[in-house]
Amino acid sequence: MKKIILSILVVSVLTACGGKDKKGEEPKTNVTKPAEEPVLLNSDDYKNEKVGDVDFYFKNITPEESKTISDFIVKSGSFSGGSAELFITKEGDRHICRFPITDEALTDSAYMAKVEVAAKQIKDNLFADVPFSFFCTNKRYATLKAWDY
Repeated sequence: MKKIILSILVVSVLTACGGKDKKGEEPKTNVTKPAEEPVLLNSDDYKNEKVGDVDFYFKNITPEESKTISDFIVKSGSFSGGSAELFITKEGDRHICRFPITDEALTDSAYMAKVEVAAKQIKDNLFADVPFSFFCTNKRYATLKAWDY
């Protein structure tokens, strides 16, 4: 019943306003729904292990490497205090870490500064002598921010 009353109220208000702005002109709107991006990776292709607050997903990483990586990241505490997912792969000689974040996190400069510090610590302590990339991604794993070392 509340929905019906609310709908009638909205229609009444729109009819009274005539859909025009204060100057009597039609409002200019540019409302588009973004197309759904394809999912760029499939977590089923990764070996998953949860260590502390972090869900690690490894692909093309040996069990010894995955233990070293997860132990360092958990010990550093860089991704603690909530839940985090890290997708870590090896492509050729380059190690790549993908970290899905929200749009709000991307616009939080203090948060992103901490992520950059964590990425640099991972590079310096785990991949000092090999190429390393750290990508912040959206929920569909498209890259939003990247650091290549």
